[in-house]
Amino acid sequence: MRFIGLRDHPAQLPLKITGAGGLQLPYLPETIEDLSVPAYLGIRLLSRTFDIRVKIESEPKELEEAGLVYFYNETHYVKVVICKREGQLEAVTIIRKGDNWEEIGRTEITGKIHEIKLLGHNQTLSVEIDNQIAGQPFHIGDLCSQKAGGFTGCTVGIYASSVHKASDRFAVFGPLHVHFFD
Repeated sequence: MRFIGLRDHPAQLPLKITGAGGLQLPYLPETIEDLSVPAYLGIRLLSRTFDIRVKIESEPKELEEAGLVYFYNETHYVKVVICKREGQLEAVTIIRKGDNWEEIGRTEITGKIHEIKLLGHNQTLSVEIDNQIAGQPFHIGDLCSQKAGGFTGCTVGIYASSVHKASDRFAVFGPLHVHFFD
């Protein structure tokens, strides 16, 4: 499977393969919304019906986040991230459509190893955290070029950010499982 980066070749990211086969992705200051190069490695979606899951080992500090992103562009995406808010570790699902963004799910979690799963079926997306359904499935038709008559341009990938703050820390991802059904 070929990984792609955003706005640069993925080989330019300061990442490292661990001895256990995980991928260390740094918490970079850039976010998925920025027009610079965030810590993101993705794959092109080949179908609207998919199951994508990844294990993540992360102990984020305040403002750090790491997880999976369904990405069309910096103003149209869904991100499911592990983050710390007000001292509590949470899995948070955020959907952004243009200038509108909404937090559509928040689950308190414990521990440092979690699995995030995105299940796509036609124009809906479901999220699971540690094998538990996180909220109701939601419509993602506005997050791809489907309205233009095709299904192109979307990627899904692993992501880490320290949200505009410097950090020398990282999250460990792996393995990434991808299954397309069409």
